[in-house]
Amino acid sequence: MSDAVYPVLPGLTFDVGKQKEFVTLIQRSIGGNETRAGYYTEPITHWKLTYSFLEAADYTTFVNFFNARCGALQSFLFSDPTEDQAVKLSIGAGTGSEEHFQINRMKEGAAYTTNVGMPAPLVYVGGVLRTTNYSIGTDDIITFTSPLPGTGIIVSWSGNLYHRVRFGTDLMDLNSFMYQLWEAQEVDLVSVR
Repeated sequence: MSDAVYPVLPGLTFDVGKQKEFVTLIQRSIGGNETRAGYYTEPITHWKLTYSFLEAADYTTFVNFFNARCGALQSFLFSDPTEDQAVKLSIGAGTGSEEHFQINRMKEGAAYTTNVGMPAPLVYVGGVLRTTNYSIGTDDIITFTSPLPGTGIIVSWSGNLYHRVRFGTDLMDLNSFMYQLWEAQEVDLVSVR
């Protein structure tokens, strides 16, 4: 696992493909009744990125990043250009005794854990920016010290979002279509937990 951030390179086309995947075990009886069991509470996300061009320096950056991860072996952080900012996202309501709040994001009705980026996220209690009396751990859990958020008081955060991902394959297909210009028709990224 690496906290290296996937490089932002020119040449990324506008259309970023995204798929959500759940895994469901379905058993059907002879009578046609079904029993279903879901294996995931959060979907696995697949991204398909296309680079229409990479100049020589960008090509080198991209290949070095891929090689340093040993293909699909090591995970890294990826900022999805379609959802890379959180603005005052609610992460819970205080109880008067609760100290810990997990930073997450709501998307399509479900809470997803995320990795926060730099600069450090801003934390709000009751809509007011809080600058002291809390810490954020490497697991993205906010721990409040006195005073704790009161009963029913909403805790929220703003900041940069990163997804922990890996390359979808150990093979990277790059094409030189002109002198010192390259293209990558399909770069697959897969979210990991």
